[in-house]
Amino acid sequence: MKSATKTTLLFMVFAAVLLLVACKNQNITASTDCSALSGSAKDNCYLDAKKCTAIEDKSVKESCIVELAKAAKDVKVCTFIQSEQTKGYCQEQLAELTNDAKLCDEIKDAYWKDNCYFHLSAANNQSNLCSLITDQPQREGCFNKVAIATNNHLLCDYLNPDARSTCIFKIAQATLNPDLCSLRNNPVYRDGCLIKVAKLANNPSICNRIGIKQIRQDCENYFNPTGQVTNATVNEAEDVNINAV
Repeated sequence: MKSATKTTLLFMVFAAVLLLVACKNQNITASTDCSALSGSAKDNCYLDAKKCTAIEDKSVKESCIVELAKAAKDVKVCTFIQSEQTKGYCQEQLAELTNDAKLCDEIKDAYWKDNCYFHLSAANNQSNLCSLITDQPQREGCFNKVAIATNNHLLCDYLNPDARSTCIFKIAQATLNPDLCSLRNNPVYRDGCLIKVAKLANNPSICNRIGIKQIRQDCENYFNPTGQVTNATVNEAEDVNINAV
């Protein structure tokens, strides 16, 4: 009985949404006689008018239901979709629209579940949602995005070594913090980070922390009004490597 009651309530919700959207689309239906068309043209006509029940093609009908759910901002409408993939997309869209990460938990399709956590974490800078992503590249991309947005270098540790180094480099520049450069294991990249931060911070004292003689000399020459800046090949390498993530 409980199951039957729940189904009845869902259909009532769906019917109410259909009625609501139909009222909003009176001008469309009044000027267009979809029944006079045939095939995909007919289905697309009903899709534009949000008359989902009249659509014959299953994929088009389910796309229509997604639009109804978004218009009503009601995730319950997504339950009328049979395809788990399309239903997952519907739920993901509602999670974004309502900024409700709890809706991500209800998604069964792995692809849309991961996308849901990714977009909600990015929108709210919540790194805890990144850890729920099953796809490793996307999970690391999520941590990287939040790390850069919040200047939290600790989140860089969740990335692969190369991406971690670049992540720290970006945050060191954004915060003008030379101490972060020491977290880069490669001596060339570490000193390349220091010279970059020294220039951005307009702080010549940072040059003294550079270990590689040529890079330190380039740094000192930069702040010497009478000197000439030599070819900073290491810094050039940094500019290329910064796009590695």
